[in-house]
Amino acid sequence: MAVANAPLAGKIEYRDADAQASADRSGRLSHRLSQLRFIELGEPVEILRNRSPSRKRIGELLVEAGIIKPDKVPEGLKVVKQTGLPLGRVLIMLGVLKEQDLENTLFVQALLRDGALPGDGALAIRALKVAYRDQVTVDGVLTQMGWQKPAESLPVTELAELLIACGAVGGQQVQDAIRKGAQNHLPIGRCLVLNAGLPPTVLAAALSAQVLIKAGKVTREQAVHGLKLALLKRTSVEQALVLQGVLEEPRKETIKLGELFGAAAVVSEHDSLIAVEMGLSRDQPMGQILVQAGFVSADVLDAALKLQELVASGVVNGMQASELLKQVNAKHITVQQALSESGLLSRQDDGMKEVFNLLKTSGFLSEAQSSQIQSGSSAGALGLRGALIASRLVDEALVNAASRCCRLIAEGLLKLEQAIIALNYCQRSRISLEDAFEELTWDIPLGTTAV
Repeated sequence: MAVANAPLAGKIEYRDADAQASADRSGRLSHRLSQLRFIELGEPVEILRNRSPSRKRIGELLVEAGIIKPDKVPEGLKVVKQTGLPLGRVLIMLGVLKEQDLENTLFVQALLRDGALPGDGALAIRALKVAYRDQVTVDGVLTQMGWQKPAESLPVTELAELLIACGAVGGQQVQDAIRKGAQNHLPIGRCLVLNAGLPPTVLAAALSAQVLIKAGKVTREQAVHGLKLALLKRTSVEQALVLQGVLEEPRKETIKLGELFGAAAVVSEHDSLIAVEMGLSRDQPMGQILVQAGFVSADVLDAALKLQELVASGVVNGMQASELLKQVNAKHITVQQALSESGLLSRQDDGMKEVFNLLKTSGFLSEAQSSQIQSGSSAGALGLRGALIASRLVDEALVNAASRCCRLIAEGLLKLEQAIIALNYCQRSRISLEDAFEELTWDIPLGTTAV
């Protein structure tokens, strides 16, 4: 009869008199070490009455099954206290217990603790009685009584561990999902959504947390705390981590590839989540998974990645990027063609000449840098505003502030000298134009100049 073994290190005696025992001939403990609590050698051990079947000690099981008489347990415990030997081994030495009966009882005890036998313990006691009477192994008796051995636990993925740790699913739900996933060739996350009622938003949050862990931005513990807060506040895990002070608030707008595909109606949320999960398990980008699976073409993926960059650089926002990707996918055109057809860049470039002049006057651009950006090849692809931001000589926030200052100057609400002071104050203090005006104690209305 095989019972899971774990090495026993050091001289320790287990609080459960039953589990003290069963150090077998190889010196290994025939029980799950992780489920036991130990105390120092010599601590008295007593059998408690009316104990839950799952916590029955070996002496209780032996007595209830009629294998030993009740008075033999206190006698054995005295020797346990004197010698430090396990109770089962002591009872064998005293001649009141056989080796096979000890092994049978330990096996049943392990099943009770693992929840693999009915919780009332009645089946366990009946099986022990029959095994003792017929001197056979108890697992065979249990099988004859209709008991089936539980399926082996399957390895749990990092995603599943995160979902369990944050309380989104239980261990048994995960095991069921792993088995169904193997049968249907689906990742475990998708099986949890389909069969365990896991909300797709929770799966998406856990996948995002896994990405952050893999990128080294957060620890697993931080990710779990972030997930718990995200579920509580119904927000993204990134925002939850910002609230907890683990991540910094992003200064620029960003858009995830899956979000971009979904907003453009190119790939469904369902397929995006599968791609992210498969990508993490295979250590491949989700875009590559989508191309391999035939959900998007390589050209559409390339366009989406370019639009991601444009969002990050402030040339377009997320909504504009999704509309552009929709056109790219539907018309089979390039990002540049979609931008040209939309007229987006020409509208953004209105007034950019004045912005360039103000930035030069304020000392952020040299004449040579300004000329190079305006005449360079990137100006055609990104527009003047996009090319300026892409140059990294100034950031999007400063370009927006300069644009608003130009409008205020045109409306006669701001002087050029004030604009230069305000822009340098914004850049030096890393604050908005509104905050700069407030700290400079300038009463200048900004409501009509929003970018």
